[in-house]
Amino acid sequence: MGHSMSNKVMIYSIKKLVAALPEIYQPIFGHPQYSNTVSRQCHDRLEHLAKVYKALESQVQRPLRVLDLGCAQGFFSLSLAKLGATVHGVDYLDTNIAVCNALASENPKLNVSFQVSRIESILEQLQGDQYDLVLGLSVFHHIVHEAGVEAVQQMLADLADKIAAGIFELALASEPLYWAAAQPQQPWQLLSGFAFVHELTQHETHLSDILRPLYFASNRYWCLNDQCGGFNSWQTDPHVLAQGVHQSTRRYYFGNGLVVKLFRIDHAALGIPNLQEYRNEVAFLLASPPGFNSAQLVLQGQHEREVWLVRTKLPGELLIDIMRAGNHYDARLVLGDILSQLATLEAAGLYHNDVRAWNVLVGSDGHALLIDYGAIVKDSKDCVWPHDIFLGFLIFVHEITTGVVESPSPLRAAAISPYRLAHPYREWALSFWSRPSAQWSFKLLHELFMEIEHVEESCALHTDDSLPRWMQAIEEAVDVQIATTRHLQLQQQQVQAHAQWLQSEWDGAQQKIEELSKRNGQLEAVLAAEQQKTINLAAELSQINEQSTHLQIIGERRKSNVQLLQNEWDVAQQKIEELSKRNGQLEAVLAAEQQKTINLAAEFNAVNELNTQLQTHTQWLQSELNAVSAKVQELNNSSHHWWSIADSLNQELKTLYASRSWSITKPLRLLSLAVNKIINCILAIPKGLWFAVKFPFKLMLAGLIHFILKRPKLKVWALAKLRKHPGLEAHLSRFARLRGIALEAKDFKLSVDQNISVAYAEIDNDLTHMTPRAHSIYADLKAAIENHSKESNK
Repeated sequence: MGHSMSNKVMIYSIKKLVAALPEIYQPIFGHPQYSNTVSRQCHDRLEHLAKVYKALESQVQRPLRVLDLGCAQGFFSLSLAKLGATVHGVDYLDTNIAVCNALASENPKLNVSFQVSRIESILEQLQGDQYDLVLGLSVFHHIVHEAGVEAVQQMLADLADKIAAGIFELALASEPLYWAAAQPQQPWQLLSGFAFVHELTQHETHLSDILRPLYFASNRYWCLNDQCGGFNSWQTDPHVLAQGVHQSTRRYYFGNGLVVKLFRIDHAALGIPNLQEYRNEVAFLLASPPGFNSAQLVLQGQHEREVWLVRTKLPGELLIDIMRAGNHYDARLVLGDILSQLATLEAAGLYHNDVRAWNVLVGSDGHALLIDYGAIVKDSKDCVWPHDIFLGFLIFVHEITTGVVESPSPLRAAAISPYRLAHPYREWALSFWSRPSAQWSFKLLHELFMEIEHVEESCALHTDDSLPRWMQAIEEAVDVQIATTRHLQLQQQQVQAHAQWLQSEWDGAQQKIEELSKRNGQLEAVLAAEQQKTINLAAELSQINEQSTHLQIIGERRKSNVQLLQNEWDVAQQKIEELSKRNGQLEAVLAAEQQKTINLAAEFNAVNELNTQLQTHTQWLQSELNAVSAKVQELNNSSHHWWSIADSLNQELKTLYASRSWSITKPLRLLSLAVNKIINCILAIPKGLWFAVKFPFKLMLAGLIHFILKRPKLKVWALAKLRKHPGLEAHLSRFARLRGIALEAKDFKLSVDQNISVAYAEIDNDLTHMTPRAHSIYADLKAAIENHSKESNK
């Protein structure tokens, strides 16, 4: 019976906590009856989270440690804990965490905990490898709105180095909400600090019809097709001479004998080429011709924005890296292997349109393999100039035999002529060129290459169409160079024109400076007056700030009453929990405590209504203060103008200080200072006498108050007399508070409005030296507050 009673109390408590939520954003874990009006159905996202969790758990070989940022009502935290994870949820709303803690108590076997905190604070305190997986589902767009894109990018970049992986649902700049304008153009830009970023899927929200993407991000693992794997290195360019040609739309990851390729296809210019290369590589790896040694395709996939594949990594080092490092390689062996593979492709009706040193792998035994399967197509054309696939291959031969590869931008080196090759490659190429171009093939090139030792050195070129073919390619190269030169000249002209414009702007600025430097006049008096205005404005601002502080203190006192009732509510809840553990005849006691809780809730609601009224009054006061602040800002702007003039005069004053006349009049100035000090000392004598009289009187008055308060009858008589004189009563109350004499509320029954009146009286007495402008502002503020108080009393 006790266990059943405890369950009933727990369910009742959860029901009350859920009812107190400002929004039921997530389903309530284990309580579908409370999830009918939930804002977001989270089971679709949970399905993807669970798959990623299991795949990552398989990689690390243990249950994961999970941090749920913005956990709301804890649905994902508790669901992952049910899968075996150790989860810590964080949310800035205490009402959300109250529900989470109640659900955690209801499920004691789950290893889950919760905390009230802001995400920024948690991430600042996060230690390296404290968590394996971090969830950030639809929370970071609020921080972007508050702190900006760069701040969140840096925040997530710092997080990337401390965790194994993260799953993030990010809002879009196209959503019709107030924070959308602050978001980056592409949501994945917030995750620029992660090496691997992949969009898992998209989900609808309760805010609009626009779908939000769900990303997996990591610096250690890739996650594709619900499978995870580790990587040791990654790069955005396929080789050292790519020079950013793909504009970071491609990423390559290497580790555990695999190569992972992730291409973006939503780029305006590079999306279609990326998609085509992906399709070519997948098609070739699924049906590579017999006799061609290629990698094995592990997995592949695509959606509207990305394509990806994972394949095995063949052993060896890129030929371009060997050449740039100056290491030895057998050029004849490399060319023989590449020609054999090109002939095999040709026999299957395929051609490699990008035969380059960076697409050749050289193994430890010196043999070479052709890679970049996305460049294997049915069209027998090179991907760039000279487009003729055989002329392009001759450039490749020149690079391999000389050991030098020039930058391919704006076009490859025009090393097509066989006469530029050394023996025996020159004779081999000439024997190929001596055949009609209609007979050209990689099979022929390979057959001739196998007989390279027997080619005569005097072999001459005697074909009728190979020379025009070569000349056309050279003319195309010249045209490209001319176009490039013209483009560079145009850029140079634009730079020169911009430099001339900057020079003219500089000359104009110098002229203005010279004109301003010629101005002089009698500005010392103006400067002194403006300085005095600045001092007066500062004094007015200080006085207004003091008034604002006093009013805020009154508001804080009222808020403390609300907090007191909240504490009583918490105490009542604690009593209910203690009573739930008892056995026996507790139903009647429980009903009584529940009634007390209902009464306290009613009182709490009443106080909330009062607090709402106070907040409305405070907002009105804040608007008045903002108006005053605007006036002060306007005066500050004026002061800044005169400060600029003052700075100019200060330079003139320094010149005066350095003059001979200033040195000559120094004795006269010293004499004037001495006379002023004597006069000030004489004037200070009456003030000292007044303080000597005032101080003992204050001590006597404080002693008299202590004497009266210790005698009840005398205190009652004195209070009755004082109530006939409210001004004197307020003054004595303030005098007692300033000297630490404790007074009970019943001794001086002053309402909040009376306290404010006393505060006004104190301010009136203290601001005797207020400027006329400050008097006017203060009078307006005081009259507005009194009118508002009268309307509230009505």
